[in-house]
Amino acid sequence: MAENENKVADFVNKVVSGDNAGAGEAFKDALKDKVGTALDQQRIDVAGNLFNTAAISDPKPNVADPAPTTTQMIDPDGNDITDKVAPEVAPAEAPAENVEGQ
Repeated sequence: MAENENKVADFVNKVVSGDNAGAGEAFKDALKDKVGTALDQQRIDVAGNLFNTAAISDPKPNVADPAPTTTQMIDPDGNDITDKVAPEVAPAEAPAENVEGQ
């Protein structure tokens, strides 16, 4: 900070003495240091918050348990079409073994 104050004082002294070219350079140096310090601080802040997304993240929604499976099928009009799409099929009977032939 003291270094920046010295540059500002140098700028003022050059303006008062009439050295406009030197005053312009002193002004650029003082401004460059001030902007550089602000940029360094901003870099530190960004680097510190780069992976800390909890503060800006949307809350995660609560997920309900999935609905139980159903065998009923409904068309867009709300009519039950289960029998039309997947009619019930009776389970196939196992072939009877021929016990007498053995």
